[in-house]
Amino acid sequence: WSSDVCSSDLMYFKYAGEFKDAKPRSGGTQAIFYDKDGDVIYEGYGTGEPDYVPLDEIPDSIKKATLAAEDKNFYSHGPIDVKGIIRAAFRNWQGSEKIGIAKISGLFNENEYSQGGSSITQQLVKNRYLENEKSFERKLKELVYSYELEKRLSKDQILEQYLNYIYYGEQALGIKNAAKVYFNKDLGELTLPEASLLAGLPAAPSKYSIISGDYEASKKRQEYVLQQMILSGMITEEEGREAVNSPLKLSGKHQGIMKYPYFVQYVKQELINIYG
Repeated sequence: WSSDVCSSDLMYFKYAGEFKDAKPRSGGTQAIFYDKDGDVIYEGYGTGEPDYVPLDEIPDSIKKATLAAEDKNFYSHGPIDVKGIIRAAFRNWQGSEKIGIAKISGLFNENEYSQGGSSITQQLVKNRYLENEKSFERKLKELVYSYELEKRLSKDQILEQYLNYIYYGEQALGIKNAAKVYFNKDLGELTLPEASLLAGLPAAPSKYSIISGDYEASKKRQEYVLQQMILSGMITEEEGREAVNSPLKLSGKHQGIMKYPYFVQYVKQELINIYG
């Protein structure tokens, strides 16, 4: 027993040491080409760099909707929401149509969760510090990194980074970019219906995108976010009903700049030849 404890301690310190040197990723994957005068001649369809916004400049409706959607007890639990994980496992057990071993194994597969149990800290770690591989070692790293991150940053700082670096679908990285892509609005102009819809997107951006995803699933997710806001006392039932029934005016899908496409393709190929 003591050797197991010693081994787990060594594992923790190993990953904690790795985290000290870990460089967070922005998540941007967009290629941008400039001409000799510095003007943009091509914007790829990857995800652009986030347009960073301090937490105190993000409206309360967005912060509350995000907490309701992803981690309503974020400010009262540690890096890991143990109760949330148990609650999510129970709900997913109830909602699963699988039987036998397949149903049990599904409880350990986050991709099969209808409601996740990961805290906002864990989600930030997964998005900024870890690769997408699925492995037991990666899960251990996620837990250790989450504890280490909360030693470095306050809860407010973690929520700020989450809102700025999480992916909202439609090539929108960060809440400010998402507001522009989906509604062509600044953050301060977002209504409760719009804020609640955006807050629900990070759980499954492709599926919940109201532009190119499943419209019914998107509205159902928005309704879930509003229900959680009501249950948490963030809004009244009347405000929730009004929000879910309000029509949404979309800006249309973002289109990038594309001048001189053949020349750009030539340059891209040359870069691949040189750098791989």
